[in-house]
Amino acid sequence: MAGPAETPHDDITTVEDPQGPRNQGKEKAARFLAEVDEGERTFTPEEEKGVLKRIDRRLLPLLLGAYFFQQLDKSTLSYVSIFGLVEDTNLHGQQYSWLGSILYLAQLVMQPVAALLLVKLPTGKLIGTAIFLWGSSLAIMAACTDFPSLLGLRFTLGAFEAMIGMLLPSMEW
Repeated sequence: MAGPAETPHDDITTVEDPQGPRNQGKEKAARFLAEVDEGERTFTPEEEKGVLKRIDRRLLPLLLGAYFFQQLDKSTLSYVSIFGLVEDTNLHGQQYSWLGSILYLAQLVMQPVAALLLVKLPTGKLIGTAIFLWGSSLAIMAACTDFPSLLGLRFTLGAFEAMIGMLLPSMEW
């Protein structure tokens, strides 16, 4: 129930003027919600089920694939050490351990930034961009021949994983 100072439309989905200068970059859904009054449009259970099916068919495979490849990347670092990564890149001391740790440090540092971007930017474009840049960083890592370049790319991988990792919990089901 709305309190005395609130109106029924005081929520985060309300957009003041869909054509106004503040809302030029807003998504279609926000513009739709601003134009439609709550009493004018109701969704049938069949329409709601259809939307959930579309989400399940389009978005979930993309996210599950991203999570699969992220986990594969984490386990691949241990496999490539057996095949000569340490010798080929002249790693000494704790440098190999840092390659595994920097990923989680980057996730920790970049999660507040990722949370801000998820609120400010269109979610679909952000998902696609984050996954594309994560995959590009992973592919470029094949060209690394020393510790600083590996460390830098592992940090960028962690930064993009922070963004991808926050997408599933941020979605409203």
